[in-house]
Amino acid sequence: MRCLSIAEYFRSKKMMVIFLTKSDQIEKQITNKGFKIKKIPKTSSIEEELSYIKLLMFDNNIKIILLDINNYVTFRHFDEYRIYLDKLKKLSLFLISFEDFKDYPYASDIVIIPYFGAEGIKLHNKPTCKYLLGPKYCILRDEFLKIKHVAIRKKVESILITMGGSDPKGITMKVLKALNSTDIEVKLNVIIGKFSQISKNNVKKVLGNYKGNYSIAKDVNNIAQLMSESDIAIINSGLTKYEISAVGLPGIVISNNEKHCKQMDEFAKYGSVIHLGEVNAVQRHQITDAVRNIINNFNKRKQMSDVGKLLIDGKAMDRILSEIPKEFINA
Repeated sequence: MRCLSIAEYFRSKKMMVIFLTKSDQIEKQITNKGFKIKKIPKTSSIEEELSYIKLLMFDNNIKIILLDINNYVTFRHFDEYRIYLDKLKKLSLFLISFEDFKDYPYASDIVIIPYFGAEGIKLHNKPTCKYLLGPKYCILRDEFLKIKHVAIRKKVESILITMGGSDPKGITMKVLKALNSTDIEVKLNVIIGKFSQISKNNVKKVLGNYKGNYSIAKDVNNIAQLMSESDIAIINSGLTKYEISAVGLPGIVISNNEKHCKQMDEFAKYGSVIHLGEVNAVQRHQITDAVRNIINNFNKRKQMSDVGKLLIDGKAMDRILSEIPKEFINA
């Protein structure tokens, strides 16, 4: 989704965009947006993939490549990713890569680490690499930047529960089990991600004793609108924290893992969310206590909303484009 937002921005600047992927799952999403897509055979070796990219460069006069692939699904070990970047750079492309909080002298011309706390990373001295750090480089879809900000109400009427596209840790169910055993009667809007294994029936069963109303939806295409109409969000530690901040929605966060937990502790210092900790360590009473406390504290919710809206200003792509040499943009 981040890459689609980037592609739409580049297209608005009259730049041609081609997606390159091994995945079958995302092809329809890309073509529905009107972008070209090239598929790399899944069995390709790194050398075969690089040869394919080189041919693609020549045939389409490509000068820039942007990577958003630094994850455990793509590369089993960081050294494999490092070698891939080094070899890719030798193709004479202008290389931009989104990275995690890894401290390493990347081969990329531009390294983007668009997360809160990234500004404090100790960087290696490499004059050929430009680092763009922090949430001012956080890219969100236009819908989050154009939607009406949340109006903080004295009385909380609805809670949005969403854990992104897959929710591999089952945080949704943990939250619902906690709320099911309380006297809280606020409406719950439960959003199930496209790749989640949780079904609507699973949600109905676990909320069998819930005293309030609730709705269930799967793979929605109006999440920004749903956020703007909610009073509180309960989310995991993915990019959703930036989305709710952009619309001014106060949030309660449960981290997917220990790595995310450390990053979320830093993010929570900003004040737009309350972080409960890593999913396996969070107890049900912590969830219910946090929900009750935030429901009953209007001033706290107002403060969280205000600081969240300051975090994301919607100018990330303008900043990134300004760092790309004009000879590559106009090639």
